Amino acid sequence: MPEHSSAAGDPAEAPDPATGKRALVVYRLGGEMPLRPAARERDWINLTPGRSARRCLPLLMANTSGWELLCPSAVTVRWDGDHGAAGVQIDPPTTGVSSHFGHGILTFNIPYLFRTPAGVNLLVRGPANSPKDGLSPLEGLVETDWTPASITMNWKFTRATSTRFEQDEPIAMLVPQQRGDLESYAVYTVPLSADPEEDAAYRRWSADRTHFLEHHLAAGAWQKDYMLGRGASPGQHQRRRHLATQTDASESGQAADSNAWTNSSGPTTTGEPQ
Repeated sequence: MPEHSSAAGDPAEAPDPATGKRALVVYRLGGEMPLRPAARERDWINLTPGRSARRCLPLLMANTSGWELLCPSAVTVRWDGDHGAAGVQIDPPTTGVSSHFGHGILTFNIPYLFRTPAGVNLLVRGPANSPKDGLSPLEGLVETDWTPASITMNWKFTRATSTRFEQDEPIAMLVPQQRGDLESYAVYTVPLSADPEEDAAYRRWSADRTHFLEHHLAAGAWQKDYMLGRGASPGQHQRRRHLATQTDASESGQAADSNAWTNSSGPTTTGEPQ
């Protein structure tokens, strides 16, 4: 994880001079929780017939849209339905995993303080497209450019049940977001016919899709228009994310070097759609 000397100033405000990348700084508070670029793979996706869900590029891109925090050790958690803090049991008792709020909420204490550049929040959410029976992740949006507070990741039981988090199973996903970006949008509803070009493009796509479903789907064919970005302007279609992996920072006081993150595509996978 990155560490920084106070003499280096605020490393979140010093982009890497070689790459121009902004820094997501992770200060250790004690304890360890592995952090990695979110994985492209999901077990349930690979279990779909012919692994057909791996053909859905929007799904795969969402899977990798952030960094995952991993469970440090295997733990079984259960809720007996009682809304007091004692209603959630943790086996074995595990440092950093607790029933703090009651109401069937399980809490992971994250042993890091995050610092983002000015104006950038951190969305702390559940791992994308990773349903867990009996538990639902709770999301929080934190102004990590200024707050000195640590954060937690919370899951709410949806019924009285028992489940398990395996070692290195993702328990949270971190997604930086520019503050005020959503508020910068105005939303307009107009009839498609008001834009003849968009209308014609949609009608062509709809007709092609209907023809494909009627004549080719049963044969196991795959219509790759979106995967290949057919119709997108040059350079405007993205099929894979390459997020930085964490590196230990230098103690030399050189801010630019100490916040460097290596460019990585994350875990190697096989058989991915090309």
